Amino acid sequence: MPLRNIVFAIVAPLVLAAIIAAIVIGIGETLLHLHEYGNEVYHVGSWPTQEENEFWKERATLFPVFTALAIAMLALVGGTIASALAPHRPPQDTHH
Repeated sequence: MPLRNIVFAIVAPLVLAAIIAAIVIGIGETLLHLHEYGNEVYHVGSWPTQEENEFWKERATLFPVFTALAIAMLALVGGTIASALAPHRPPQDTHH
């Protein structure tokens, strides 16, 4: 039985780290694709002046920024809901 506990203590954190890494990489790829999509939508680089290109480049940057904010808000709301739904210990009476 102790061998099973040792293996579980080593393997479980590695599996958890792999899952977290996959999530982080997936979010990073999504934000990178949205950045490229924003540049295509606003035709960054095809405007006649540098000022116009910089203006539309800043606008195109808003796609991944808002997406990152939405993902962060979903994580916070999910954590809040999970905390509210988790079982709680009953309050202990400290008065005798």
